[in-house]
Amino acid sequence: SAIRNSHLAILLIDGSENIVDQDITLISLTLAMGKSVILGINKVDILKAEDKKDVEIQIERKLRFSPYIRRVFISAKEGKGIGKLLKVSLETYKAANQDLDTSEMNSLLRLAIENQPPTMSGRFRPKLKYAHLGGKNPLTIIIHGNNTSLLQASYIKYLENFFRAHLDLSGSPLSIRMKDSDNPFKDKKNLLTERQKKKRRRIIKKRNK
Repeated sequence: SAIRNSHLAILLIDGSENIVDQDITLISLTLAMGKSVILGINKVDILKAEDKKDVEIQIERKLRFSPYIRRVFISAKEGKGIGKLLKVSLETYKAANQDLDTSEMNSLLRLAIENQPPTMSGRFRPKLKYAHLGGKNPLTIIIHGNNTSLLQASYIKYLENFFRAHLDLSGSPLSIRMKDSDNPFKDKKNLLTERQKKKRRRIIKKRNK
C-alpha cells in the first residue's frame, strides 16, 4: 500500500551486509507497480574501500534485470550522503513525470531501427511507424506499426534501452507497448468493377478450355 501510494520508493539496505532476496523482491514489486526506485546503501561510515567495492559488485550482479536503478551510499548516523540522496530522488521523480516530445521520440525510433532493424519472422518483418507518450508512472511509450506481435522480446528490450539512454530517464522504469495499426479495408469486400468482372470471366473461360 505504501509503495502504491508513493511517487517513488527509496529502498534502504545495510551496506555491511549483502543485498538479500527480500530486497530484490521489494525492488521487483516496486517496478511492477510502475514506481521509480532508488537504492540507499547505509553505514558507509563503517565500510572500507574494499568493502564498498564488494557491495557494488554484489548489487551489480543481483540487479542485472534493472541496471538503471540509481544507488547512493549514505551514513544515517553521520548524515553523509543524505543531500545527494534527496537530489537523486528529485531528479528521478522529474524524469518519471516528464512530458516526452513526440517528434523527438519518432526521430529516436527511426534511429533505433536504422541501427538495428527488427528481424524477419517467416515472410514478414515487423514495421514500426511512429511513437508517442502513453502515460506516466511508469513512463510508457506506445509504438504503432504492422505485425508488432512478431517482435522478439529481446528487440523490445533493445528499444527500451535505446530510449532510456537517449532520453535521460535517470533511473525511472520505462514501459514499451506495441500497437498494430488498424487496416481500414480489413472488413470491406474487394468489389470489382464491371471491366474487372469481364476480364475475370475471360481468364476463367480461357483456363477451362
